Amino acid sequence: MKRYVLLHGPARFCAFALLLICIGYACRSRKAEEIAPVLPASEYVLTPGQRITLQTGFTIIPDTVNIFICPPEAACFGPDNVFASLRVTTAQESRRVRLFALMGDNRVKVPYTFDSTGVVHRNRTYSLVLRGQYTNSNTGRPGGRAILRVTPL
Repeated sequence: MKRYVLLHGPARFCAFALLLICIGYACRSRKAEEIAPVLPASEYVLTPGQRITLQTGFTIIPDTVNIFICPPEAACFGPDNVFASLRVTTAQESRRVRLFALMGDNRVKVPYTFDSTGVVHRNRTYSLVLRGQYTNSNTGRPGGRAILRVTPL
């Protein structure tokens, strides 16, 4: 004959509390930053007003960053896209750069998923490449971020 151990009183309460804590931990929501992939050292997530100071001696300041992602339930006229207006400054000069890139996904295939330009600093050319990246959101809606890659040519 099988004997079952039943928990009574405080032991039952502790077991129930432990079960709730485990379920709560497993179902916790995560921030969008935790769900987005980690970037290499040469890539930066753009946010307006942020200062990106590079070891090469110039600074990039995003003045405007726009990310357009069509909601799944909407009928949009264009593909998802990302736009950034950047100030590239050195000790001697400042230059404005505007980049626009389309974001392709499973619904829409787009031919140009990045935009790039060159910046000359101390007789060396650097490539600035803008691309958009989809991120998962804890709200269930797709999110996105603008990513700038800076590499010497």
